[in-house]
Amino acid sequence: MTSERKANVWTALKTAQQSLEAVGKGSQNQYHGYNYTSAEDMLKACRKALHDAGLVAYRRSWSIEQTDLGCMVNNHFCVALATDDQAEEDCLCAEVTYPAIPGNGRPLDKAVSAALTTAFSYWLRDILMLPRVDGLEVDTRDDSTYKHDEQEAVGLAVEIEDRATDEQMQKLLDALPKYKASKLEEVPVVTLKAWLKRVKETA
Repeated sequence: MTSERKANVWTALKTAQQSLEAVGKGSQNQYHGYNYTSAEDMLKACRKALHDAGLVAYRRSWSIEQTDLGCMVNNHFCVALATDDQAEEDCLCAEVTYPAIPGNGRPLDKAVSAALTTAFSYWLRDILMLPRVDGLEVDTRDDSTYKHDEQEAVGLAVEIEDRATDEQMQKLLDALPKYKASKLEEVPVVTLKAWLKRVKETA
């Protein structure tokens, strides 16, 4: 019976994969002005595809581990048929580890929360065989011609700090880890210009 149930899970998962070709860009970055697919967008779309196919996905457990590479969040995800008598051995499960990266304005608890959500999103994208939405993801973007103008960046950072409200500054500081930056002047100039424009518009 267990092998038959697991086969039914695979069949249902195939149905879910066929029903969802891609997830659209349902969110907008308020500082850069571009649309993107957030983790929440991915979770909502994948949940509907799985439910329509008679499946449920869930995080069975999670834990935090301090390693030489930093704080890692270990997740145990499962997908199963949505029935009352589903046994654990009938589920398809996977272990997924994702880093939690604290930074300025981003304490460890917030970093862990973000890692939990992002890990779930990427796992769902994997099991549903969804393609990437953007062509400029970090690992495929061509940065060979990029040069950081430190002097211009410092000037932009100073002006942002002078003009931004406390709430705006907190949001900017929260975004620093995405750019592997610990302070504003380490963020790419093009991004600082976009942030400054946004600050001016909302002043």
